Formats: sequence, structure tokens, C-alpha cells
Amino acid sequence: MNTYTETREIPIFGYYDVIVVGGGPAGVGSALSASRGGKKTLLIEQYGFLGGMWTAGLVNPLFDYENKGGIVQEIVNRINDLGMNSSSGQMYTFDIETMKLLLDRMMIQSSVDLLFHTYFADTIVDNKVAKGVLVENKSGRQAYMGKIIIDCTGDGDVAARAGASYKIGRDHDGAVQPMTLMFKMSNMDYVQNYNNFPALNGNELYFLMKQAVEREGLPDYQFNFTRPCMLRLPGSHTGVCQMTHVRGRNPLDAWDLSKAEIEGRELVYDAVTYFKKYLPQFKDAQLDQTGAHIGIRESRRITGEYEITLKDMLEGARFSDGICICKFGVDIHQPDGNGQEEIIRYPIKPYHISYRSLVPKYIDHLLVAGRCISGCFEAHASYRVTGDCVAMGQAAGTAAALCLDTNRSPRELDGKLVVEQMRKDGALQ
Repeated sequence: MNTYTETREIPIFGYYDVIVVGGGPAGVGSALSASRGGKKTLLIEQYGFLGGMWTAGLVNPLFDYENKGGIVQEIVNRINDLGMNSSSGQMYTFDIETMKLLLDRMMIQSSVDLLFHTYFADTIVDNKVAKGVLVENKSGRQAYMGKIIIDCTGDGDVAARAGASYKIGRDHDGAVQPMTLMFKMSNMDYVQNYNNFPALNGNELYFLMKQAVEREGLPDYQFNFTRPCMLRLPGSHTGVCQMTHVRGRNPLDAWDLSKAEIEGRELVYDAVTYFKKYLPQFKDAQLDQTGAHIGIRESRRITGEYEITLKDMLEGARFSDGICICKFGVDIHQPDGNGQEEIIRYPIKPYHISYRSLVPKYIDHLLVAGRCISGCFEAHASYRVTGDCVAMGQAAGTAAALCLDTNRSPRELDGKLVVEQMRKDGALQ
């Protein structure tokens, strides 16, 4: 490969106590807790709004929030107060535009500096200590310096660029779970039955689609995914669908990611066409939008001071530095099949996420939060959901503030102090 050598001075646009990269669920928790802890905090986000997969990816429902308290419960309460919540079976859903506005308000009320339309470019590292980040936006390339950096990119981009080690995918072949482009529909005469539906693994929508295949004589129809979910949203006859799985693409390769977005839109078109043509409940339905970003279930898992294991989950492990309890099952969307591995295969018990799993090995003054924390392939398939990501973010922001208060690095900080402070702030462990 040919190379181009670039040499230039980069202006430093700001100095912060805490810099959070990525404004998704984990980034929201991190920025709010760090700023509420009295630290000057910058939140950097590539889109023009917060929420990440909640908003850019249209990802519903909000899984595994019920036993968290803290910031994620605050978000749920505020959505409920605005009357912009709904449910699909036992699954809590929310209005996406309301989430955008609500998160803006929470950041402004907590004095977080927001920098939108800004892409992370590189980590500034000196002798294995994270010192800041380089970004690109309409104003050009800029540097921001921070005492503690928190990686909430989902993909662990900041940690990886800093030199942290990581794992990807299944141990035996590195295959990752498929990506999914969520899509929103309206004017449907359909609410999916999730409560004890008896046929085809309990999935009513798949049952209706299989019935249509047999009724219409479509023996060659290829099901992209056998567990489709049309999740009801606030508003009349409106829902968001989790169905279109893109397999065999590397979410860390820009070309593959581009191809995945294109493939995802074709799959959405096929799905909507099928619904409207063969399912009477959808005959007048319309496609409102697809996600601005395809949903990525899995990419890097940063190597931390502690790796959450399958044994931890099966035994319901508890740690003195357990920052939250995760009870969501092991949900593996098959990398090389069209279904999900049954949760019953892994009879887990509610388990702790250790603060040490947020602390990357080898790099100082850096924390990670969200699906890129340190855990095995099966553990990641459990804790990757957004309720857990917010709680991890709150822990990372709380830790960052405590580090600065006590003049310790994240690695030196006793995780029990994080647990104690989170409890004071209303979190449950």
C-alpha cells in the first residue's frame, strides 16, 4: 500500500477534566455522572443528536433497565412523564424524537459541553497515558485535552487507537453477530403478540409470514431471520421492526460497513414489500424511515483488568466492585444461521459487572463503557443491551470524577468507592 505522510500542527480547542467520546446510552451515562460529579465535561458525538443506537439506530426496546436505578431510571421516568412510552408485551419502548430532545435537556441542565457533527480521529497518548483526542468536524482538525478519557464509541475506537488490546467475535473463528438495520412503519393494523404465543418458538410475526408462504405458494421464499419483532411505539398504528440481518460483514471495516448499509436497505425494502403484499394487517402500512446507522451488535471487546466470563454468569457472580446487576440472557444472533441461539442453552443468574472490566489494560487515564467492555463472547451477548450500557456509563463517569478528586488513575481507584457513590446517586447494585 502506498502511503502519504502528513505533518501539521493541530490547534488545541479545549482543556477538560473528562472527555467522553460517543453520545449513545453509555456516553449519556458517562457525561451526566462526570459533570454532576463536579467535573468539566465534554461529550463528542458524530451525529447532530444524542442517543446513539436509541436514536440513530432506532433501537427499541430499552432492555434490562428495571433493576438499575440511577440515570437510566431517570431517563425512563422523564419519558413517562411526557407520556411518550409504550410497550410490546413486557418490553418497554419509547418515542425516538422525544428521546433526542430529552437527552439534550438533561445535558444542558447538567452543564455538559456538547460537540455534535464531530468525528473521533485519534487518541493522544504519551507514555501509555491517554491525554486527549483528535477530532474532525466542520471547523477542521482539532485537539481536546482531558485528564480522563472515556471511550463510549461502542466499537472501542478510542481504546484501540490508544494501543489497548482487544478481542473480536467467537473464539474459534472470530465471527461476529450480524448487524441489523431497524425500520419504522406506520398505518399498520397489527400489534405483535409476545405473551405466550404458542407456535414457532413463540414468534407470532414469523408464524404469520410462514402461513403466508404456504397460502400463497412461495416455497422458495428465503427467511432472512426467524425471530422478527415489530415493536409498538407511542402513537397510533406505529412500530419499529427488528428483522433485517446482515451477515458476514466486518463492522470495523469502512467498506464492509458501507456495503452493510446498502444491503440493509434492500432487505428492508424486501420485508416491507412482503408485508404489504401478503399480510392483510399491513396492506395500508407505509415505511416511515430506516435507521441513520445500521445496528451493530458486536465488534471489539477491549481487554480489561477483569474479563466477565460465562462461568460468572452461570453462577451469578457478585463482586465488591460490582457496578450494576445484569439479568439479560445470552442473546446470540447467529453469525452463520438465520435464528438466535436459545437463551435456555445458557441458564444464567443475575450477575455483577465488575468496575475492573471498564479499565483497559496497559493504557492509563482511560475508561471504556458500553458493549466494548471486557468480557467473553457469550457475556457480551448478554450485557450489550442499552439498559446495561447506561449503567456502565454512569459507573465510568463516576469513576472519572472520583479519580480526579483523589488524584488516582482509574487503575488505582478502588472500585468499591464507585459502587458507594453510585448508590448515593440512586443506582442499584
